[in-house]
Amino acid sequence: MANETKNGQGISAADEELLRRLREDFAYAKSYWQENYDEAEKDMDCVLCIPPEDFKNDRAGRPCLWPDEVSQYVNATNNNLRQTKRSIKVSPRSEDAKDSDAEHRQAYIQGIEYASKAQSIYSTAFESCVECGFGFWRVHLVVTGKNGEQEPRIKRIPNWATVFVDPDARESDFSDMNFCFVTDKMRQSTFATRYPKAKKRSFDGADIEKAPGWLDGENITVAEWWTREKVTEKDGETHHAVTQRITNGLEILEENEWIGSWIPIVGCFGLEKYKRAGGTSKRVFLSLVRRARGSQQMLAYIASQEAEEFGMAPRAPLQGYKGQFDADLHRYLNKVPQAYVEFLIPADWEPQWGPPPLPTRPQFIPNAQAYEIAFERWRRSIQACMGVNPLPTSAQRQNEKSGVALGKIQSQESIGSFHFTDNFVRALTNTGIQLNELITELAKLDSLPQQLLGIDQKGQDKALRVAPRPNEEDGEQEQGEGLAADSQHLPEADLFFAHRGEFEVAISDGPSDMSQRDEVSEFVDTLLSTLPALGLEAQLMQKIIAIAIRLKNVGTYGDEIADLLAPPNQGDIPPQARAMVMQAQAQLQQAMGEVQQLRMEKMGKVVEIQGRMAQADKDNETKVLIAEIETKAQNLQERMAAYEDMMAQFHEQAHEQAMQSQQQQAAAQQQQQAAAQQQQAAAQQQQAQPQPATGQ
Repeated sequence: MANETKNGQGISAADEELLRRLREDFAYAKSYWQENYDEAEKDMDCVLCIPPEDFKNDRAGRPCLWPDEVSQYVNATNNNLRQTKRSIKVSPRSEDAKDSDAEHRQAYIQGIEYASKAQSIYSTAFESCVECGFGFWRVHLVVTGKNGEQEPRIKRIPNWATVFVDPDARESDFSDMNFCFVTDKMRQSTFATRYPKAKKRSFDGADIEKAPGWLDGENITVAEWWTREKVTEKDGETHHAVTQRITNGLEILEENEWIGSWIPIVGCFGLEKYKRAGGTSKRVFLSLVRRARGSQQMLAYIASQEAEEFGMAPRAPLQGYKGQFDADLHRYLNKVPQAYVEFLIPADWEPQWGPPPLPTRPQFIPNAQAYEIAFERWRRSIQACMGVNPLPTSAQRQNEKSGVALGKIQSQESIGSFHFTDNFVRALTNTGIQLNELITELAKLDSLPQQLLGIDQKGQDKALRVAPRPNEEDGEQEQGEGLAADSQHLPEADLFFAHRGEFEVAISDGPSDMSQRDEVSEFVDTLLSTLPALGLEAQLMQKIIAIAIRLKNVGTYGDEIADLLAPPNQGDIPPQARAMVMQAQAQLQQAMGEVQQLRMEKMGKVVEIQGRMAQADKDNETKVLIAEIETKAQNLQERMAAYEDMMAQFHEQAHEQAMQSQQQQAAAQQQQQAAAQQQQAAAQQQQAQPQPATGQ
């Protein structure tokens, strides 16, 4: 086997050639991204309010301030992403992919994100992208089953500076990269403990010369080297083979095959630009604060100079000649009011010089107004760099902006930095594509657990029963019956066929959390206000009220009330509790019947009282008419004519009153019949419901 090794350490010629290629790729990637990462480091210092070295050297021994004006725009961009959640959407593409399969796959992908706490991972990478232009996370597999079953998960990469992607990749999300490095620097003693099977655990100058950039004093760099190579099979079909190798630059410590077709390192990048350098074009990524660094440094100069001038104000209230002040007499001259003050003759003062001048108060006023004007100018320059339209400073100082104006300002801020959100959507799409492929590959290998956790479109947990992969001799038409029989006789629509079909992955933008809560609350208020007028059945109204309480999201007590009004699953309620619920419903129906009867009696009383009042009014009218007749009638004929008119009017009024009384009695009888029918229907419904079983 000696002919297979190139040195005395047992490394074969093939491994030595692989290591040479590894070191070349690493040196190329580090050199290419060096300028971008140097600028990203300066961006991060600006966000962290760490002044540059040249600024600190220029202000040595003088006030050196770095006012924070950038973080508010960075936080606004980051919080805009947090409020507007993006989700991975799956739709069928091939003929054998069904809508139910796409729905189950989408629910499982959202379950993977939930189990991975992916929202915090996405936020970490996006914040890093906004602050310095680069952010990363990764997709990996974890063992979750008793028999070694695996599931995809998302894992964060907190330090952006440890990742070096393929500079030759052309896609905006770097999904087509053919190699990638994820580095980790550790002490040599830690390396010896973590990798006990390493052939070389102590390093000398020859090793440093052989692998430059991997050894730095007592520290050693250990990296994941991901490669993606195109493989052509004998039948002419091609695919990509992805391999992960753990290396220290001098030997391959570990090697693993990846089942996916893409390198599972996902990057979120800033604004992409190209510049000419050395006769070639080079890619540059800009963070949100890159263009604002110059303006921020000018703010720092202005604030530091202003602080220096304020510090130049004299501390002594008066200045005079030596011997002109008395230590006891003038000690509290600047604190205690006095009627008059006498000063002494200065020491060595000649009489021929005349009277000595009185002590003077030095006049010094810092030019704060000029500094404030300059500060505001450069602050508005930072706003322009952040994509925000500057507003009048008086409106900002006096807080005179209306709610509509504030909404427009927030909209302008989100639009001015939307390219970061757009790049994040590309990264999330890349993640969804890789998760979609991993689900299919794991299902083909029978490596998925039989039951998976999913999240449905309502955000609730959903158990997914995985359909086993059919044998090759089974026909497509027999799969549904056989799989349903093997899966607890579940219908095919309830099974997750993870092994079949091809699917498209897209990203859907959800509404803002705040706006969504406002819309839900407004909808619930409108629904509850119009619910009594709908005339629905009591049970249906209870269910609607329970749903409204859950939509209001008032907490655990609200959920308990909603469960009492409309239990989530009637089959899960114990018999005793079910009997109590039925009894409560019967009591509620009886109470509603009694309320209806009382309402009818009340209406009858109201009609009776109105009749009495009407009769009293007519009696008064009769008395008035009689008085008029007695005073106005002059003879018997006039009295008789007036009497006949009065009697005719009385007959008409009596007839109208009798008709109204008959109509009211008919309406009351109809209401009584309706209430009786409703009580009879409730009793029949109660008898039709199954009674709880009682023990003998």
